Amino acid sequence: MQQIGECVKLAKKIQPEELRRKELMPAERRRILESKKLFLMRHIIDTEGYDDKTLVDDVSNGLSLVVEVPKSNVLPRKLLPAVLSEEELHANSHKANLALRYMTRSSGDLELDEKLWAKTVSEVDKGWMLGPLTWDTLSSGDTVSRRFPLEQGGSQINSTVTCYEQATVDGPDVICAFATFLMRCLAEQGKPTTLLGRSLDLASAYRQLAIADSSRKHAFLSVYNPASSSAELFQQLALPFGSRTAVNAFIRCARFLQWTAAKCLRLPLSCYFDDFVSFSPPQLASNSQAALCLMLDVLGWGFDKEGPQER
Repeated sequence: MQQIGECVKLAKKIQPEELRRKELMPAERRRILESKKLFLMRHIIDTEGYDDKTLVDDVSNGLSLVVEVPKSNVLPRKLLPAVLSEEELHANSHKANLALRYMTRSSGDLELDEKLWAKTVSEVDKGWMLGPLTWDTLSSGDTVSRRFPLEQGGSQINSTVTCYEQATVDGPDVICAFATFLMRCLAEQGKPTTLLGRSLDLASAYRQLAIADSSRKHAFLSVYNPASSSAELFQQLALPFGSRTAVNAFIRCARFLQWTAAKCLRLPLSCYFDDFVSFSPPQLASNSQAALCLMLDVLGWGFDKEGPQER
């Protein structure tokens, strides 16, 4: 499958099967994954020989926030063991939730509080979160985290996670080496070495993936409401930023998109979390970017369409 046109034709052909598969999902997960072409992803993985064979099933079923992170066979191996069992998390949850509710207070900056509240409400409108919920909604073993105006680390939920792989990204050194290698190759062929670099960002990257049903009990958030001066309860449906499992899950997807662009479009990219950087001779840059955007559209991944950044 070397041409993007084949992807477009195949996506249309298997659309009925895509719809049937999504009809079996819970409504909340279906809304988050509605645009994803899961059968097309599976076809590319099987046909082109990608090593992450369980990626589509993991995305379809939603990603767990606790216990073990699925192995991808594409990320480098590195053991990061859990330091807290899920049973210990459950045993401490009631007291921890009660304490956290009363710890959810103003940041001391009304503007920050209002922005955080507005962001939370907008995520409910987008289907990424449920709420506000009543606190008696919580059942035994449910886990609440506190939402701050700034992302916070050190979650007890993350402490229950065991990872067998390291979520790697292509930093500035890789991007520079990538450009240097391309220029060297052009020079060896006697061609001009001028390159145009472009970056493309996936939109609301983590929120394009869903939480597994079994992990929704660990996805409650306490958010300060500046209007009522009280803690309000929400439940996340899309993967949260700051979750250890969310990082690995998203990097698996990003690496798949990077690999697909190289394998099927002959378009090499660097991958830095949700940011893809490509380099092309100026005369090919527009076509290269158009092909990448079309690939993401066909696969159902949202990206910033305000216009690619050029350097």
